[in-house]
Amino acid sequence: MKPRQLGTTAIAFALLGSVAAAPGATAAPSEVGAWTVRSPGSTGVTATLGLDSAGELHLAVASRGFQVLAPGKLGITTDAHEFDSGLSFAGRRDKLVRESYDMVTGKQLDRSTTMRESTFTFTTADHASFDVVVRAAHDGVAYRYVVGGSEPVTVRNEASTFELPADAEAWVQPYQSAYETERTQTTAATANTAEPKTCTGATCSFGYPTLFKVGGAYALLTESDVDGRYSGTHLDHVDGSTAYTVALADDKPVTAPGPLATPWRTAIVGSLDTVVRANLVDDLAPPSKLRDTSWIKPGVADWSWLTGGVDASASATVQRSFIDYAAAHGLPYTLVDYGWQESEIPDLVRYARARGVDMVLWFAWTDLATQQQRDQWLPKIKSWGVAGVKVDYMDSDAQAQFRWYDEILADTARLHLMIDFHGATIPRGLQRTWPQVMSVEGVRGEENGQDADRDIFLAFTRNIVGSMDYTPTWFSRPGRQDSAGHELAQAVAFESGWTHLGDDPAGFATQPAAERYLEQLPTTWDETRLAAGSPERDAAGNRTVVLARRSGERWFIGGLLAGPGGVTRTPLDFLGHGRWLVQTTSDSNGTLTQTTSTHAAGDTLSVTSPANGGFAAIACPATYGRTSCDKPVRPASTTLTARAP
Repeated sequence: MKPRQLGTTAIAFALLGSVAAAPGATAAPSEVGAWTVRSPGSTGVTATLGLDSAGELHLAVASRGFQVLAPGKLGITTDAHEFDSGLSFAGRRDKLVRESYDMVTGKQLDRSTTMRESTFTFTTADHASFDVVVRAAHDGVAYRYVVGGSEPVTVRNEASTFELPADAEAWVQPYQSAYETERTQTTAATANTAEPKTCTGATCSFGYPTLFKVGGAYALLTESDVDGRYSGTHLDHVDGSTAYTVALADDKPVTAPGPLATPWRTAIVGSLDTVVRANLVDDLAPPSKLRDTSWIKPGVADWSWLTGGVDASASATVQRSFIDYAAAHGLPYTLVDYGWQESEIPDLVRYARARGVDMVLWFAWTDLATQQQRDQWLPKIKSWGVAGVKVDYMDSDAQAQFRWYDEILADTARLHLMIDFHGATIPRGLQRTWPQVMSVEGVRGEENGQDADRDIFLAFTRNIVGSMDYTPTWFSRPGRQDSAGHELAQAVAFESGWTHLGDDPAGFATQPAAERYLEQLPTTWDETRLAAGSPERDAAGNRTVVLARRSGERWFIGGLLAGPGGVTRTPLDFLGHGRWLVQTTSDSNGTLTQTTSTHAAGDTLSVTSPANGGFAAIACPATYGRTSCDKPVRPASTTLTARAP
């Protein structure tokens, strides 16, 4: 399908916008008009806000002159007013938003962004007013509503709608509050055929983030800056329609103190590489609430749940074997999951700390639901020397649940406890605001069965918006459907501040090449690039994705393949000048082997994979006499002090 030129409506919007409001000025009121907000620089992302003769608002998005999102309706209905029709334009204010900030986790630690922001004020026939705030950045567009006043605001619904061409390719996930359904490739109009269906009549619901391809451009739809002031939302779609409408969680009103600024309705747009590298969701989120982040330590953890379940969690002997494994291989953490015994934990923590390993402890959220429960448990485990918590089973996007997130995040930050949310909603900029969040599930991961296509889709959807607790590398899985190379590559292709490895010591011992690779693996990155691949099948019937992530001078490369197998060719353009040593760990007759080669930035790395295969590699500068990219393996130094309970 060829990229489409801007439609006549969008062209009219652009022309009117140049007359209606010059940058930095306030436009005169107008009954009907259109206004543009353009991204800084040469990326060519444009938002066009239009007001039609019925007083209804619509927003269109273009990338490099081609319409990606057609004009979709905007508006919001509160108990007091209907801000979705009969509107009149009252003014515009413009500014440039420049921010630089550091992340503790994620695909790029050092962040900077420049966005153009325009605030448009509209009034109703009864003289009520509200603002639509639009931002345009190099990687997309976002908008939010602001309803002024000091009184509480109850929102009944939003008219916020994204409009796609009927035949736009779509990768959708039927909505479920734990985000554990499978994604399906379909089209914008026929998405309601996706299974399992979450529908009411002809209307089906889909979860964020949702990816569409329009011509040669992509749009990833999601939201940012959600907390207890509002609820999470999802997308509703009527069968055959081109519209995807923002729906409040549980279809319930939300009430917030005034003035209300809603979450950002967000569209990441551009090439696949732009979408994969995008930081727009974090850029839109509130700044960090923490001044001191020195105590926050991302890293790799081993974990007994997939191979041993509750019996392993309850066994101090089994947990000591995982602690010993982590210590021997330089892994900084062991996660003890559901089933742990309180009487055993203080001794296990001391045992782990003596070996340079910190402990993460699982909780059901219902055990930490109230302030009294948190005050009982969190200081106690902190006194034992526990480094952080994994909290499970929230399974809700309701406003009340987001208020609980606000509370536990404040409590864990105060006590210097890191946190992983399992059975959770997706990230919406959370890790910028609360840097102690190491990862979030919000995904159908390794414990929920295998699907190689799913793994490719996740790299182009869910993992783009924040850390993803997928729990990779279960080499000894009974009846495993993918290759060992695929399992290993997940640990690089999927970004997570805490990477919880899925196998046990015996399973890892069967793949020594994987052990060697995982000993080297960081979990935070200076830079991320899409090196190759697409969520679409190629001529051989394969889907592939190859992600390259840089930590210091070394690049870690993870390649995933879904399909009958073949050669994955990865251009090494992301490497700098000079010669590079590349250590590739890949499948060979059912096991993993490592090969070493030398390349320049213009070369291509070719790896042959079996069905549902994959590979992992490390690249480092090929300095004189260097024969390996590996660094010495040392147990992690501890920074927390265990105190007597």
